[in-house]
Amino acid sequence: MEDRRKFFRVQDNVYLRYRVMEKRDLDQAILNARSNAEQQRRLLQSMADIDEKLIDLEASTRVNHPEITRALILLNLKIDNLAGVVRAQLDPSLSDRDDQAPQQISLGAGGFGFSSRESMRVGDMLELTLVLLPQVKTIHGFGEIVECELHGDDATGGGYRVSVDFTYLSEADRESIVAHVLNNQSRQLRESKNRG
Repeated sequence: MEDRRKFFRVQDNVYLRYRVMEKRDLDQAILNARSNAEQQRRLLQSMADIDEKLIDLEASTRVNHPEITRALILLNLKIDNLAGVVRAQLDPSLSDRDDQAPQQISLGAGGFGFSSRESMRVGDMLELTLVLLPQVKTIHGFGEIVECELHGDDATGGGYRVSVDFTYLSEADRESIVAHVLNNQSRQLRESKNRG
């Protein structure tokens, strides 16, 4: 089942950012990505633990101390706002999407295809950031360009169709993509049945 999942694909709109990188820099970039992912995971887990404790405190003070409950709710809101700022600083893709529109790609657990105005070299490595919608889930990873074909013709400005195989994704990000693809497939099947 694991191998079959990577061949499921859906047409999807995502925010996509990438940069071409040197193959010699890939190992270090992956180490850095793992370290950053672990820091984010620990921070988010810590925030979730604090949130759970605040919810328990709110429940225990609600009847006898409503003013303390209101203060706890405001404190929790303040922490949530601060967490949003911290997440945006840790992950610039969450805050700098305003200058671009979502892009249609063909997405699967093994990779994705997208349109590019520029030709790209097969074998080049990309550092990738995809933001899945509507849940605004950010995926960081690395991929290799495995195909770049002219789409349409030069006279019409058709651009190129680029195919990328993921060479590194964290397991959590890969599982997020699999869940996202399966959810989209289910939704598309339901919509197709409703139309038919």
